[in-house]
Amino acid sequence: MWKCLILSAIFTVREGGEKTVTEVKSKPNKILVVEDDEASSTIIVRLLNQMGFSKIIQVENGNIALSKLYLN
Repeated sequence: MWKCLILSAIFTVREGGEKTVTEVKSKPNKILVVEDDEASSTIIVRLLNQMGFSKIIQVENGNIALSKLYLN
């Protein structure tokens, strides 16, 4: 499963292709980018910065992401 915040919605794709869209009423305080490919992660962060997001945390795997979620 992956999630991606784009403008004002969270798009979720689960295994098997089930897709859902959840509207976001306001910008989140922080964004956690979880991507193991460094080039892809850099592109995502740059795009988010251009969209006006400044508090972005980058991690390369799910285990680190979970620890960041628990700490923040």
